[in-house]
Amino acid sequence: MSTLVQMVEDMNWAMDSDETDAPDGTYSFHTTMFDYRLESDEPILLGWHSHIPVEVRNGHINKTQALAAAGHLMGSCGYWGRYLETAKWDSKTKSFEITVGS
Repeated sequence: MSTLVQMVEDMNWAMDSDETDAPDGTYSFHTTMFDYRLESDEPILLGWHSHIPVEVRNGHINKTQALAAAGHLMGSCGYWGRYLETAKWDSKTKSFEITVGS
């Protein structure tokens, strides 16, 4: 299997708002999903982390960067979803846990 990740470029913003409780700064996105690229009878649930930075300024998430990071995660795990539904700030890890729908 190739380690090259195909970026998903047609992600869509489906969140109600770009507002967040995260302080101003640059953060990462992560998610927990199956590895949809594998052909296996037993799915493997993994944690996925994007290296694409997402900025927060004045309490607002940069939408362009958020969609790029979400697209990186979807390309990494092979999930077909294209709608960024949530980006929950985790103050312990100083990152955002995202959910994506189809």
